[in-house]
Amino acid sequence: MSTHNADDITLNMRILRPTRKKPRAGDIFVYQMPDGLYRFGRVIRTDADIGGFGPCLLLYFYQASAARKEDIPPLSKHALLIPPVGTNRQGWLQGYFMTVEHRPLTDADILRSHCFWSAVLQRYVDEYQNILPRRTEPCGLNALASYSAIDWDLSKALGIPLPYDPYAEDERAATGKELVEKVAASARHLDLERCTTPRFRKLLKRFLDDLERIGAKHGELYDTDVRERIADAVFMAFVLEKRDYALPAEYGMFSGRGNALVGKAVRKFVDAARKMATESNMNIPAKRLRALEDPTVATRGGEGYDAFLGSSL
Repeated sequence: MSTHNADDITLNMRILRPTRKKPRAGDIFVYQMPDGLYRFGRVIRTDADIGGFGPCLLLYFYQASAARKEDIPPLSKHALLIPPVGTNRQGWLQGYFMTVEHRPLTDADILRSHCFWSAVLQRYVDEYQNILPRRTEPCGLNALASYSAIDWDLSKALGIPLPYDPYAEDERAATGKELVEKVAASARHLDLERCTTPRFRKLLKRFLDDLERIGAKHGELYDTDVRERIADAVFMAFVLEKRDYALPAEYGMFSGRGNALVGKAVRKFVDAARKMATESNMNIPAKRLRALEDPTVATRGGEGYDAFLGSSL
């Protein structure tokens, strides 16, 4: 891993060269993994609406690689490493993606149809949220992916070991605690003010206020089991932004009503927090954890995040 992203224990991609230049449809870019090879991607759309977060970029990532970034191999739409991905400019702003050439796109470069599974609609949609009659391959997720989520997908496809495995299906408690500790070890030395924003603090306060209101009528919300389940859901869905993680329906509450209220509050926070993180400096899990465990944010009743999610820092 590059020393330039030493704070991020979660990525395999190396930092190449940050740029504020906006990607254009047709741009060919490279990224570099720990094996030192350059691998190639291409910007296909700049006006996509994947996951309802438009306009965003639609990217292809190819199987082809080269020892030098200047040696661009044939890039075939039929030889993609992972399904097409929707994302923003952060990969370029942070320097993980570097444009090496621009070529106008032709029909031969673009798949006839782009397919994404929408968990909300329980339907297949294209990159503009139009419902498709059936699944077509390669099919991705109808969600805006951060560059860290893309790194995990690429690493998995290439068989490159991850710094930790967000896809692990081992015992949940042991795995969750191990992942929390790894991210927390990186987060502890980060400056809080460089990891959060006033908008995120307001969002976090609303989330904690929601939980406090639920706890006023459903006292079991403060039980250790419930707190750990809420913390686990927020950690996996927001801090790690694990793309294939499904928020649970049960949080250990004593009634279906209680579980539904907690689930609604968690989903509302996670959806808004993930969108906010893609637009701010919360670009790695360590920063998101640092922003989440903010001791300056309290509920109307004076409770902090640790009353509802525990503490790892």
